[in-house]
Amino acid sequence: MALAGIDSVRVNGRAIVVDGKSVSGHGRGPHAGPVTAGGNGSVRAGGIPVVTTGCPDSCGHGRAGGSDDVRAG
Repeated sequence: MALAGIDSVRVNGRAIVVDGKSVSGHGRGPHAGPVTAGGNGSVRAGGIPVVTTGCPDSCGHGRAGGSDDVRAG
């Protein structure tokens, strides 16, 4: 789970997630303190690529969840 986003840009009432935001730790090594990564370079919030469902986090896992009715990229 992404732990933060850009508060000034909201999707369905929640802050939009961009590259470099903390993700819940879920193991050891790269899974202990991952961050969001692999965002969509063509869609930005605050000048930072927006993360969409399936984008890989720094640990290699794809981003899950997201909005069912908002599309980016």
